[in-house]
Amino acid sequence: MQKRAEEAWATMSSDVVFALRKRLFQMNPINAVKEVGTHYRDGAWSITPFPGASGFGELGLSGCKYIHDKLCERGD
Repeated sequence: MQKRAEEAWATMSSDVVFALRKRLFQMNPINAVKEVGTHYRDGAWSITPFPGASGFGELGLSGCKYIHDKLCERGD
């Protein structure tokens, strides 16, 4: 799952990074980690959550946590 999360992070556009950072900082940490999974499906990122998406999605808990942590680093 770590490799998939790293690949997903590498494909995230700056528009999605901006949108997710803005949204995640308004949420509590658990909901923020779950939110990451709703924006990723079939290897693609979306600025808005995919319809019907819930939970950690394809990235799983560890993958969503990895992406969440990267978004919070602000060192990219």
